[in-house]
Amino acid sequence: MFILNMDGHADVSAEFVVPSALMALDLALNATRAGIPWSAAAFAEELRPLSLPMLWQLAEEAATEGPPGAAYLEEILRVERAHAGARRN
Repeated sequence: MFILNMDGHADVSAEFVVPSALMALDLALNATRAGIPWSAAAFAEELRPLSLPMLWQLAEEAATEGPPGAAYLEEILRVERAHAGARRN
């Protein structure tokens, strides 16, 4: 399980509990693009804080588990490339 906390504007915050690193990465990247501060952690037997590079690594590992994960990671990468290109223009 992965927990992602977002602290938005106007005292709004949200916590998402998701079953995969891919989902956690997707949420973290969306929050980053929106300028929303976030923190992530993995929960197995104890809570372990995760950085964005750690989420990328875990998501890449999860994507090797089968076609659905690989397709999800490819979609995340496609969106990241599109946003990176838009920032350059």
